[in-house]
Parts: sequence; C-alpha cells; structure tokens
Amino acid sequence: MKRKVSRFLIGVMASLCLTAALLPGTAFAADEDQVQEEEQAEDQELAAAQEEEDAQAEDQSQASHAENLIFTYDDLLAIEDDPAGSYELMCDIDMTGKDWEPVDFTGTFNGNGYAIMNCTVTSTTADTRLTYDGNMISYDTVFSGFFGIVEGAEITDLKLLGVDVDVDCEADCFVGGLAGYTDKAEISGCTVEGEVSLYVDGAMFGVGGAVGFGNGEITGCTIDTTLICVDKNAEEKDEQFMGGVNANGYMSIDSCDVTIRGYDSDHGYVHDGGLSGMFILYPEGTDYWGFITNNMVNGYITFFEDNEDRRAYCERAIGEDMSETYDAEGNEYDFERDERFEYDTDLLPEECDDPVYDENVVEANCPDYGYTEYTCQGCGHSYKADYTAPTHTVDGWKTVEEATETEEGLSEGTCSICEKVVYQKIPKLEPTTTTEETVTTTAADVETAAIETVTESTEESTAQTGEQTGAKVNTKVLVIAGIAVIVIVIVLLIVILTVKEKKRRAKARARRLRRQNRPGPKL
Repeated sequence: MKRKVSRFLIGVMASLCLTAALLPGTAFAADEDQVQEEEQAEDQELAAAQEEEDAQAEDQSQASHAENLIFTYDDLLAIEDDPAGSYELMCDIDMTGKDWEPVDFTGTFNGNGYAIMNCTVTSTTADTRLTYDGNMISYDTVFSGFFGIVEGAEITDLKLLGVDVDVDCEADCFVGGLAGYTDKAEISGCTVEGEVSLYVDGAMFGVGGAVGFGNGEITGCTIDTTLICVDKNAEEKDEQFMGGVNANGYMSIDSCDVTIRGYDSDHGYVHDGGLSGMFILYPEGTDYWGFITNNMVNGYITFFEDNEDRRAYCERAIGEDMSETYDAEGNEYDFERDERFEYDTDLLPEECDDPVYDENVVEANCPDYGYTEYTCQGCGHSYKADYTAPTHTVDGWKTVEEATETEEGLSEGTCSICEKVVYQKIPKLEPTTTTEETVTTTAADVETAAIETVTESTEESTAQTGEQTGAKVNTKVLVIAGIAVIVIVIVLLIVILTVKEKKRRAKARARRLRRQNRPGPKL
C-alpha cells in the first residue's frame, strides 16, 4: 500500500513538475517571440528612417546644385549671397529696365555660351582695393562693371551683349565691361559688347573694355566696346588710363579679337592703348612673366591731354609699358591714334547737340542674336543696343519643374537647328476661384481633419503601446499564477496524504486494542 501511495505521489509530482516546466517555458517562448517581433519592427523603422535621411540628403544635394544653375534675373542676384560658389548660366537673360549693382566674386562662372543682354550698371563697389600709378603711388579705389571685385575667380564662355556701364563718381575709380578689378583671375571665351563710360573727379581712374584694373589672364575673348572717360576736374592733375582689354595692371592677353572706339577727355596725364593703358608690376618687387600674343586690335582712341607737362601716351598695344616682362608675338593691329588739342568740349561719340537716330531692327534667328542699330542722322554715329535672344526651333519640350499658382515652372528642349539645349518658363497656374465661405470652410475642414488624424494616430499609438505593455504583464502574471497553482496542489496533496495516513494508523491502533481487550476462551 505504501508503495502504491508513493508511486502515486511521485507520478503526481512529476506531472506537476512537467506542467511547471512547460508553463514558464511557453510563456517565456511567447515573450521571446514578441521581443523578436519588436526588434524586427525597430529594425524596419531604423531602415526606413535611414532611407528617408538618405533621400533628404540627395534632395538637398540636388537642391544645392540647382541653386547654382542660373535661369533668371533673381538667380543672378543670388550670387551676392555666395560669391565663392560655382555657377552655370542656363539660358539667355534680358536685363532691360533693371539697374544692376556690381557683384564681388571669387568663384567660378560658366556662361555656357549664353548671354546676359542689355545690362545697365551705374553704381560702384562698396569695398575698395589699392591701385598703382607709374610712380608706384597707391590709391584707395572703387570699381564698377558687371562684376565688381574679382579675386581668384574663373569666368568662362559668358556673353555680355548691350552692356552699358555708365558711372559718375567723385572718387578714384576704375570701370570695365566685365569687371572693375581682377586679381589672379582667369577669363576665357567671353564676349563683351557695349559701352563703358566714366565721368569722374579723382586722382586715379580708368576705363577698360573688359577689365578696369588688375592682373590675371584673358584668353580667346571678343571685346567690342565704346569707351568714354571724362575728367570733370580741370584744375587738378590726375593719372588716367584706357585700354581695349584692360585700363591698367599686368594682364596676360592671348587670342583676343578687340575692337575699341575710345573717347578720352583728360586734364592730367593720359595712358591709353589698344590693349592696355599701362602694363606695370605691382606692388614693387612683384615677379611675373606673362604673354601678349596672337591678338587682333581694330579701332581708335580719340583723346586730349590738357596738361602743359604732357605725356600723352597712346599706342596700338600698350600706352605706357613699365615692365616688359611678357612674351609678345603674333599680334595684328589696325589702330588709329587721334589726338585733339581743343580742351573746352568733352570728346563723345555723338557730335550733335541734339542727335536724332534712325533705328534698324535686326531680327534674331538661330543661332544669331537680334539687336537694334541706332544711327545718328547728323554725325553718322551708330551703335547697337536692345539685344534679343536667338529664336530656336524645339520639336518637343520636357517639363523640368512643374508650375504652381505662386511659382513659374520650367521646361527644356533641344533646338533642331543648332542642337543647343534651351529652356523656357511655364506660366503660373490660374488661381482656383472660390468664395470666401468656401475657402473658410475648406480651411476649417482641413484643420478638423488634421486634428482627427492626429487624435486617431495618438489613440492608435496609445492602444498599441497598451497592448504591448498588457501582453508583457499578462505573460508574467500567467507564469506566477502557474507556479502558485502548482505549489497549492502540492500542499493539498501532502495534506490529503497526511490525513489519510493518520486515519490509517488510527484504525490500525483501534484494531490492535480490540484484539488485546477481547476475552480469552473459556476453560
């Protein structure tokens, strides 16, 4: 009997132990699966976040690149915000009616063969740089041009057509069609056509077809300009400079086609040249070897020097050469020095007091620009202005940027004649016509929908969080409850077995006592 009870107890205990082992194992397994699911979900969220971050970085990179592509006048204005940036002109820009302020520049500018047309400049730079005369005297000077102060920059394949730099100032000043001042600049493949004029009261000043004062290299450029320099102070002597490429400095010049129509009225010392007014190394002690090679110079400079201590430098290449530290070969000249000796009237292209001009409109075609040629009926002076962009033939346009109600879009296409990629604006979308009530209601609906969306998202998030927390709590409770049940069952079994054992022993004692108290047999 004892063995049966022991076996029964052992079986029950084994079963309970097995149950105890399985219960936590099952719970823990469920908990582990949930943890794995959570980890997988977290990994997916991290991966999605990384993808979004990468996409944003790519968008920012594209946006950054797009900011450096110039399509509009406003894009040109943005150069001032990042003068060290890299820029590409992507289409012709007409600046008629806008007064451009010269922008200082230290970056790279690729014109891509496109033109900035009809640009007018009347102001000078806020900053100054030192300029030097032939006696190595320095002057704190302001500048003007499409670019103001250009330092360490590279400018390529840019056309300035119909540029009009027209400055009147009371300071030492240099002006140029492309730039007022350059230092270690590289200019190549550019075209400058227009008029550059300076009316000045100063001690040091000059006018250049491309550059006012500076150094660097100019190669493969076409420069066709009318240059005007008027000294407004007849009482004080000055240092004046004029050149078809640059007015003063040490500029290397190669393979340029230069046409100059110069008008210089000066009461000081004249330094004029078909290429440069003066070639001088500055500051003193500068070591440099450059080149003036393979250039073609056409035109004339008409000037007077109202000065008893006359210099009157005016030559086909360089007005006054202070340092022959350059190679000079392959240059051709068709240049006229035209000195006048009447000093009361400023020398100007127009000889008529009230000139009347005939207009001849030359239409643009592909790939040539259009313009209007103005010719004076009295003196015959003529000039070109009001340039227009070539008319390209594009079979199909591709939208680059969609138009909105507030912003114009952009499309691109390839000309079937010249194969040039050109761009055109897409007009803004027509604004949606709605009543004030509809607009208000729509706004309210949008706001309500946004609030409901946020609320639903919050509730869903809270519910998910509660479910996850409840699942964890339920698992722990289940494990604890299972262990508690096992303990209770074991205790109950022990109690039951103990009671049964006591009853059995009590019955056994009672039977022994009855046998002892039973009367013996009668004898």
